[in-house]
Amino acid sequence: MASTTTSLNGSTRPKSKVQPTTSAKRPSNSNSKETKKVTTKSAATSGIFSKLSESMKTSSESFRETYGSLLDQQRKLGLQLLEYAEENTKHGFDTWRAVINSENINDAVKIQTEAVREGVQRNMTQARETAELVNEIGRDTFRPVGEFVSKVTNNQASA
Repeated sequence: MASTTTSLNGSTRPKSKVQPTTSAKRPSNSNSKETKKVTTKSAATSGIFSKLSESMKTSSESFRETYGSLLDQQRKLGLQLLEYAEENTKHGFDTWRAVINSENINDAVKIQTEAVREGVQRNMTQARETAELVNEIGRDTFRPVGEFVSKVTNNQASA
């Protein structure tokens, strides 16, 4: 009677008559050329992974520093914009009050004309100061990442 194998679902089939072969041979001693090649490749790979790991740690520190700086700078910008809004609102109410209390239409027009001229000058100054602050934020915030990229680039150039 032929030998059978039972599968997980309960069905049976004849056992295979094919026998496994053992034609692949492993090196018999640790001094073989193949073992030395594998060991050399493993050491090189280990060195690459070590360098990669160190670079990742350094980059994560740079990004963490950048994120912290960005939060501080955003707060600074938000407060500056809030001060501008407060200043502009105050001037608007002061102008409105002066127009309401003016003696005649000519005085009201002069007050409004002067208020518009001052408002344009104030807005130009505020826009310039905001642009300078945003520029400063960009420089300060991304400096750690730039230093990291420069360091990596220099390390690759020297390798």
